[in-house]
Amino acid sequence: MSKIDYIYRLSRTGLLRSLTKEELPVCEYGLARTATRLPFDKAKRASSPLQLIHLNICGPINMKA
Repeated sequence: MSKIDYIYRLSRTGLLRSLTKEELPVCEYGLARTATRLPFDKAKRASSPLQLIHLNICGPINMKA
């Protein structure tokens, strides 16, 4: 039973005001948050010093204390 069905069940028993059942739009934000992420690519190993360099390309971030 879906969450919407539970709400209408509460309405029928008098715990909620009467509701009209209507189709709700799909929440794209909710779908995106619950989607599974793809795994990262296989890690690359450096064979000599300075072959791989990791940089902070985002820059300084101001954080509220």
